[in-house]
Amino acid sequence: YDYIYPYQHESAVANAAGLVRELLLDRQSTVVDLGAGSGIVSHALVEAGIPYLGLEIHPVAVELMKASGINAQQCDLTDLDSVQAALDDVGDVGAFMLLDVIEHLTQPQQLLSTLSTWAMKNGNPLLVVSVPHVAHFDLGLRLLSGQWVPTETGLLDSTHLRFFTEETLARMVERCGWQVVARDDFSTVRSDQYDAELNDSMPVEMIGALRVLSESNNPNAAVQQFVWAMRPVPVPAQPTTYLEAVGRPKEADPDASPAVRDGQAVNDYLVSVGLIASEANRRIVNSQPSHIYSGMMLPAWKQRALRIAYGGPRRAAFFKKVYGRIR
Repeated sequence: YDYIYPYQHESAVANAAGLVRELLLDRQSTVVDLGAGSGIVSHALVEAGIPYLGLEIHPVAVELMKASGINAQQCDLTDLDSVQAALDDVGDVGAFMLLDVIEHLTQPQQLLSTLSTWAMKNGNPLLVVSVPHVAHFDLGLRLLSGQWVPTETGLLDSTHLRFFTEETLARMVERCGWQVVARDDFSTVRSDQYDAELNDSMPVEMIGALRVLSESNNPNAAVQQFVWAMRPVPVPAQPTTYLEAVGRPKEADPDASPAVRDGQAVNDYLVSVGLIASEANRRIVNSQPSHIYSGMMLPAWKQRALRIAYGGPRRAAFFKKVYGRIR
C-alpha cells in the first residue's frame, strides 16, 4: 500500500490493462489482481465493465481499496493454499494480473506454477505480468561505472529480491507452464536510473558507441518493464527452485543462446564519427620516422601540426571534420 499513485495512461500498468481489455474472452468473468497494492489498475478495467478483485497482503491497503469502492480482500501470495482458496471462491476467473509483483518474491516460480496448474483446471484464464527489466541501458551504464543505486521505487526498488532480463523471464514463465501470446512492453529511453551527471561526464561519441553496442546485442535496451500476456500450457515438470526456473541448462545448446552480433554496427558507428579512421591515420602518422615527411617535402611546421592533429581519436575526428569542410 506504499504504492499509491494516480493512474497514468502511459505506463506499464496502462499497457497491462490494455492487454486484458483486448484479450479477455468473457467480459463477465473476474480479473484477479494478485498483489494489488492500491488497486490502481482497477479503474481502467471497471471503466470497461470488467469485474475486478484485488488480492493484497496488507490489511490497510485492503481497507483503503474497499473505502474507494474497489472489490478487495486480504491474501498472502506466499501462502499458495490461501491463493487457491481465494480463486476457488471467485468462481469464474477470466484473467490474473501480477503487476510488479514477481520481483518481490523469493520463490516466484512457486506462485507461477500454482497459477498455471489452477488455470488449466478452471477454464485457462489469461495471465498478465509486468516485470522490471534489469538490462535497461541506464542500468548498464551505471554498472559499467561501478554504480548500483537502490531507490524507493523504480528499476532498483530497494524491496526487489529478484532481477530479470528477457531471457531469464522467458525461461521462468515457460518452465512454470505459461506461453506468451502477446506483449506490450513499456519503453523509455530515460528510465528512473538515468544519471545526467554520468552521461555528461563522458564524450558523446563514447555514449553513442555504448548505445549502439547495447542495442546490437540487446533489442530491449530501452525497455523499462516487460508487459506480457500468457496462457497456461502443460509442462513435464515444474521447477522446484528459482535456479531451476531461470538458469541455463547444464548442457546448453550453443545455438539456443542469444546471438552475439559481429560488432559491425559498432564498427560502422565508430567510422561514422571518425574514430576508427582517425585513429588509424594517427597511428600511421606517428609510426613514420620524420625523414619520411622530409622526403614528402613537408615543412617541419606541417609535420608538427599533423602529429598534433592526429594525437588522439577525438582530436583527429575534429581535424578531419574541419579539414573536410575547408578543402
